[in-house]
Amino acid sequence: MKKSCWVKVCFIIFAMLAGGCASSKPTIGDNMLVQGETAQELAKNWNEGNSLLIEGEELKKKGQKMIEEGKDKIEEADVMISEGKRMMETSEKTFAAKFPNTKK
Repeated sequence: MKKSCWVKVCFIIFAMLAGGCASSKPTIGDNMLVQGETAQELAKNWNEGNSLLIEGEELKKKGQKMIEEGKDKIEEADVMISEGKRMMETSEKTFAAKFPNTKK
């Protein structure tokens, strides 16, 4: 083959290889789609996180309210226990005073 034919063959092969490489490079549109998908995924995750945050705060408020109600009930129970013990002691003393010959 002549030198000019080799040059043409090499040029054609180079052009084909270069064209193949160029077609694999993402276009601006491809980049925009990828970024759009990434942004959508990030937005979805953010929204899910926000929902969890709101739900968690509401659950915490309910729990705090239940704790306060529980503390109130404990105070009420302590008063009832003290009153019950006082009534029992008074009854025992009165019984012992009125019926001194009875065994405990």
